[in-house]
Amino acid sequence: MTWDKSANCYNAYGYNNNASGSWINGYLEHTVDVNNYVANAYGLYNMHGNVAEWVWDWYSNYNTSVSSNPTGVASGNYKVVKGGGWNDFPKHIRSAYRSAFPANVPLYNIGIRLVRNVENVSGTVVSIDNTISSVSPAKTLIVYFSQTGNTDGFAKIIQKVAGADIFRIERVIPYSATHNSQGLYAEALTEQRQNTIPELKLYVEDVGLNINEYDTILLGYCNWWASIPAPVRTFLTH
Repeated sequence: MTWDKSANCYNAYGYNNNASGSWINGYLEHTVDVNNYVANAYGLYNMHGNVAEWVWDWYSNYNTSVSSNPTGVASGNYKVVKGGGWNDFPKHIRSAYRSAFPANVPLYNIGIRLVRNVENVSGTVVSIDNTISSVSPAKTLIVYFSQTGNTDGFAKIIQKVAGADIFRIERVIPYSATHNSQGLYAEALTEQRQNTIPELKLYVEDVGLNINEYDTILLGYCNWWASIPAPVRTFLTH
């Protein structure tokens, strides 16, 4: 029995090739202890759902030549992750689904699979990436523009989870409506066509923030006509 067959790599939706089964029904919004999801057709547990799995290989394009037990490229920027976790689409809940992430970034939907050799062996396990522990904590700033409140809500959720600083972009002269309306979109569309740069109520330095001190800046805004709203243009220009 080959590994990919046992892991059921070929089905698009888990064990029975459809979007049903206890691994997705009743969305839990969190991980659970091992063996809480049903086993696959071969009796193997924890092959699908709950968490995706880190693997040893660095991410790269698949080799077009046939090889036995390939190990991937010798180095890279991202480690391979196989399968899907509790927050993935059903089509990702299969072992053949492959993604990639930086190896020094812990994620709540990715885990590892513990295995042991059939026979006793001796040796020393050596890390190939010993620089991870020296990475200093990054500093993050959330900058956002919200007209109807949706982006404001998301920005504050991210701030709470990430512990980031936050800054809201606001116009000196507000739009005529705080809700979706023809008048609001007419104003915004005129600004879009004229490349308007409206004055802002405050800038980051006005609230004691130094934008050059941040490693990461998350910019959020409502997506009007597949482009940025004029107040965001002002922020970026400034």
